[in-house]
Amino acid sequence: MTSLHWNATSRATELRYVSQVIVEAVYAFANDCTQYFTCHAIVYPNPNISGRGVLTAFVVSAYLVLALIIWAYWYGTLPEGLVRKVDRRLFFARKQQLNDKWTRMLVELVLTFSDQQLLTGLAILVAGYVQALGANLSIYHWNTVIYLAWLSSTVHLMSLSVLRDRLGTNKILRFIRLFVMISILGLLLAALVPTITNGWPSSTATFRWWDWVRFWGRARVECFLEETAKRILQERPRWHTKAPYKTVVSTYVAFVALMELLESFMLTMLLLAFTLAWGTYQLFHSENQVGEEIRSAEREMGFGQLLPILLLSQPMFVAVQIYLGK
Repeated sequence: MTSLHWNATSRATELRYVSQVIVEAVYAFANDCTQYFTCHAIVYPNPNISGRGVLTAFVVSAYLVLALIIWAYWYGTLPEGLVRKVDRRLFFARKQQLNDKWTRMLVELVLTFSDQQLLTGLAILVAGYVQALGANLSIYHWNTVIYLAWLSSTVHLMSLSVLRDRLGTNKILRFIRLFVMISILGLLLAALVPTITNGWPSSTATFRWWDWVRFWGRARVECFLEETAKRILQERPRWHTKAPYKTVVSTYVAFVALMELLESFMLTMLLLAFTLAWGTYQLFHSENQVGEEIRSAEREMGFGQLLPILLLSQPMFVAVQIYLGK
């Protein structure tokens, strides 16, 4: 490299050649894009979605509805027609034997909790979409929105069995609930789409063995069953022997018992309790995705946290009013 320097002694300009080595840095990148995902997104506290008061209101109301239904199941305050024979003989449920005041109180309490959960579930989904469209919502809070909507939907499903007679007499109330339910279902299904997978599609073709099994395996089984059914229908019936008769009767009795068990109210409560427990576990397990400073900030109790908790007392006023006979 050539440079000019001024020599003060000789008062002349000297031409010097300075050797300079230019090193070009070449980085070897991998074939994938994993190096670009080493950064971490900044998560800000969002107490309006995952605050302690909001979570407490959703979870407590959900389990209160479940406890009310279980109490009514064993103390005979469920509306008539819900408890079947298998419930009374196998699970020791009682018939409707208490006075109508307790049944009416149960229906009004469940109706109040159901309305609260239906509206708050729709509100939390709308709030989540508004913040997500504004690019102001993290993955953690998006999952919290989904699980809270899941809990509210589960509570509403539990209440529908108890409110069957009440909703059947009021068409306007039934259509309003149907519209809100469809809205929550559509928003919840759309919210689940981004959470299906966090991986990238493979660039190489893979053998879809499961599709192959579903198509060819099912076709073989269906062909076998079809040929077997044709052969049995074409043969001469032999129902005069005892063995086939006992087999048919045993199969029929087992089938009827299974259908009665599947239609029992106890199985409905068990399925809803399992769904509720799964949503609760996912809700609190997702808190591990954020640091302690975020969780501490969201534990601070403000107006947005106290209001959902205070709304839990509304059904109690309804119960007292019915109990006093007003």
